Amino acid sequence: MAGFFDTAFFQQMVATAFGVGLGIPAGLGIDRSNRKRAEADERKELVVALKSTIVTNKNVADFLGRDINTTTWFPFSSFDVSLLEQTAYRKFELGLPEKCCEKLDRLRCELNNMNLRLELLRSTFSEGVASQAILNSPVAAAEAKVNVRARAYSHHLAVYLSQIKTSMPGVVKALTEAEQETSQIR
Repeated sequence: MAGFFDTAFFQQMVATAFGVGLGIPAGLGIDRSNRKRAEADERKELVVALKSTIVTNKNVADFLGRDINTTTWFPFSSFDVSLLEQTAYRKFELGLPEKCCEKLDRLRCELNNMNLRLELLRSTFSEGVASQAILNSPVAAAEAKVNVRARAYSHHLAVYLSQIKTSMPGVVKALTEAEQETSQIR
């Protein structure tokens, strides 16, 4: 037992303590550096993806805004909010500017609301087309309820279309503001 605590033991114990004392902080420092680099890369990729999503949605808004006043207009397009939904929390964690995050969240809300309006218009139009076809058949002339239903659909179509027309400037404004904010991120 006396040989167990000899000079070699203490030398190895000091060397181990010295190695642990330097090795753990060095390892933690390397890990922290790697995480910061990975977050910076992820942030750059996220900003590029967000800019692309904004440009895509601006094109959809331009398309819808241009064609909304034609008599044969039907909204087959929807806004793409998947990336905005999936990164709703991550953009804060990656340190994007708070104002930019607010503008992106407002954009997400505007696009979701517009998508709901477009879907209501599409479903009402689909139901209305079916009612119009029934209304034009000889059987429909005998049934007043079909006529009432067709008028209700026509009214709903007008209301939903009006809501889309009045909401479109808000969507365009949110897209423009989000584009301006993301263009300032470096």
